[in-house]
Amino acid sequence: MVSNVNLPRQSRRQRWVDSLLGASLIALMIAAALPLLLSLLRPTGANSPRDRELAAAQANAYQTVLQRDPDNLSALRSLIGVYLQQQQLSEAIAPLQRLAKLQPQQPAYRVLLAQTQAQLGDREAAAQTYRQILEKAPTHLEALRGFTRLLLDQKQPTAAVDLLQKARQTSKISPADQVSIDLMLAQVYANQGQITDAIALYDRSIQSNSRDFRPLLAKALLLQQQGDSQKAAPIFREAIAIAPAQYRDQIQQLAPKAAPTTAAPPALATPPESTPPTVPPPPPN
Repeated sequence: MVSNVNLPRQSRRQRWVDSLLGASLIALMIAAALPLLLSLLRPTGANSPRDRELAAAQANAYQTVLQRDPDNLSALRSLIGVYLQQQQLSEAIAPLQRLAKLQPQQPAYRVLLAQTQAQLGDREAAAQTYRQILEKAPTHLEALRGFTRLLLDQKQPTAAVDLLQKARQTSKISPADQVSIDLMLAQVYANQGQITDAIALYDRSIQSNSRDFRPLLAKALLLQQQGDSQKAAPIFREAIAIAPAQYRDQIQQLAPKAAPTTAAPPALATPPESTPPTVPPPPPN
């Protein structure tokens, strides 16, 4: 039996979140952390000659298995893991395409394929892969984030806005996903200097989702970045009051010093975001 290669620790995803949304904590909370699988695109930091030799031996072993059984999901996942950990992105494309084809019910594989294509500079292929995901799942958050980033990198903010506006109008969208898409759209507005539009969208999201701290935090951070800490301070306090306990200290560190440091009231439950699996599951027996 071929075992899966060890995945990097969860903290490795932070670079992806930061590069996608810009501000450190707001990125972490809005994105709710990208799937751990995507973080394989980062170097592992352990790339000694011995590590490279071991990785090559592992890749050869998985390739041998796949020669006998091209549809072996465990071998495909493990081979992809070796290639990405070694930054052999070009070599990872073919097994990623195969895995995505064999597991269409797992969009995380196509997201990883699109991310890898984008890293290689094949933006057209990456865009097509994102479109394939969104055709079947118009509100898939990771695909929307990746495609938005790709469009912004290509200097197409209008296309990014259209993409997100279309997604937020999808029928049967969950309240948590609605907030996440609104926050992405507001971030695009802010990045383009449309601060009034971003604030208006935050305000609508706050009014419609009084139990979700994320729009409050996003608005407070934007106001603070615009130099209006006096207006931001009470909004930070509101965000702290309803945020889950594990986020309060981090929000407090971002808040203006004038914000109180006393214990906040008990947190209200924040609706969980719908995200792809952090580690793609093995095939069913």
